[in-house]
Amino acid sequence: MSEKENTTKAPATTTNINKKSKGSDWNVNRCKKFAKRFNSESDWGSGHPSSFKAASSNGWLKECKNSFGENEKNAGSAINAA
Repeated sequence: MSEKENTTKAPATTTNINKKSKGSDWNVNRCKKFAKRFNSESDWGSGHPSSFKAASSNGWLKECKNSFGENEKNAGSAINAA
């Protein structure tokens, strides 16, 4: 048996929120940080294409899209609380 046959890889988990894309500094939380600046998928894709591409290629789009507009929501909450 060769060394290559003896090595095993740990199974990939999709539930790890800090999962990084291979060869990249992108993780789901960083993508969400950029996504929340936008109100739509098309705005995000044109406004910050690198984070959009990372989320798309790693299957994080749905999770990141839940963050759309959070900056505006939080700003409104702060104004109402004052």
